[in-house]
Amino acid sequence: MLLEDANYIIFFLLSLCLIWMWSLVLGGRGSKLLLFYNIFFTLSFYTPALYYFSGFSVYSHAFTAEALNIFCASGVSFSFVSIFWMKTRLNSKSYWFLNFFETIRSGGVYGNYNIRLYFILSTCLMTLYLIVFFNKLTIVNLFSGEEGEVVDRLDTSGNVPFYITFSSLFIILFPTIFFYFYSLKKNRLYKILFFVLTVFAISSGGNKGILAYFFIFFIFFFSKKTFNFWKIALVSFFLISYYLFSKGVDFSDTANLGIAIESPLRRFFVTQPVGFIARIQMYLDNSYEINSAFSIKQQIFSKIYQAPLGTGSHPSHFVSSILVEYGYLPMFFVFAVFNIFLLELIKSSDKILNDRIYGFAIWNIFIFMFLSFNSDISVANILRFTIIFLNLLILYLFIGNEKRI
Repeated sequence: MLLEDANYIIFFLLSLCLIWMWSLVLGGRGSKLLLFYNIFFTLSFYTPALYYFSGFSVYSHAFTAEALNIFCASGVSFSFVSIFWMKTRLNSKSYWFLNFFETIRSGGVYGNYNIRLYFILSTCLMTLYLIVFFNKLTIVNLFSGEEGEVVDRLDTSGNVPFYITFSSLFIILFPTIFFYFYSLKKNRLYKILFFVLTVFAISSGGNKGILAYFFIFFIFFFSKKTFNFWKIALVSFFLISYYLFSKGVDFSDTANLGIAIESPLRRFFVTQPVGFIARIQMYLDNSYEINSAFSIKQQIFSKIYQAPLGTGSHPSHFVSSILVEYGYLPMFFVFAVFNIFLLELIKSSDKILNDRIYGFAIWNIFIFMFLSFNSDISVANILRFTIIFLNLLILYLFIGNEKRI
C-alpha cells in the first residue's frame, strides 16, 4: 500500500543528487571528513528511502506514502545546498576557519604543558566519576545481569546524577585525550589500557551509536591501511554482538540468527532517519502535542514503536523537529545556513589538520557532525556542542598563548 502511492520520480531524482554529491567529493579535492559528511548525509536522507522503495515495510505503520515522498523531496532540496557549496567552494584556497586551525597546527601542541595538564586533570575527573558510580553503569549491569535481560540506558533512566553532563565529556573529551596520547606515547600497553578505558567510558551508559563511530573513526584515521579487513571484521563482530546482547537476544537460540544479521543492519542504515519521516507525518497530521510533558522525540518513539509515552526517545536530524514546530521554509533555511557553516568547518580543518597526529582535534569536528545528523535540539545537545567548541577554544588559547610567549 505504501509503494502504490510512492513517487518513484522523486526517489530517482534523489538518487541522481546523491550520485552527483559523491562524484564531486571522490572526483575533486575531497577529504576524509568530507567523505564522512557524505556518508552521514546518505544515511540520513537516502538509505531509508531506498529501504522502503525496495519493498521493505518495518516501521511503515508510522507514516504514509505522502510523508515518504516529502522526505525524498526534502533530501533533494538539502542535497542541492550541499552540491551548490561543493561546486563553488570545494576547490577554494580560503575557508572561514583556516586561521583558527592554523594556530592549532603551528604551535608545539605535543610539547605544551598546559594542554597535557588539562588532559590529565580531565581524565582523572572522568575516571573518578566512573569509579564512584561503577555499579550503576549500564555497561556493568548489562554483563553482570541475566542473559536476555534488557538494561535501561542511563540517559533515559536518570539513575546516575549528572550523567548527561559527564556522558557528554565521555564522548568528546575522552576520545580527544586518547587520540592525543595515542600519537604522543610509544608504549603499546599504555595505548591498549587507555583504549579500553575510553571504550568503557563511551559505552558506560549503553550508547551504541557513538561507540560504533568511535571505532570507525579510529580505524579510518589511524590505521596505516584505510581499509583494514581484519580490523573492520573484528570491530563489526564486537559491535554486533554488543548490540544484540544489549537488546537481550538469547544467543543459545539458533532461531535468532536472522535477527543477528538483519537487526543491526537496519539499525545502522534505516532506524534513525525513520524518525524524520515520522516527524513529517506528525506535521501533516498536526498531531504534535505542544503542551505535553513529553518531547517530540519521545512522542515519535511512542508512535514508531507503539509504546507508552516516556519509555524511550527517537532522535533524528535536528531540522526535522524544526519542521514539526515551524514548517517547511524555516526547516530549509536553518538547514542551508547550518550546512554551509558545517561544510566550511569541515574543509577548514581538513585543509590544515591533514595528518593523523591532529586526530585529537579532528575528532571534535567529527562528533559535532555526527550529533548534527543524528540528534534533536535539546539541552543535552546544546551542552555537547558547547563542550566541543569550548574544548577546541581551550586548545587554541593554550597554543596561541605559548606562541606569543
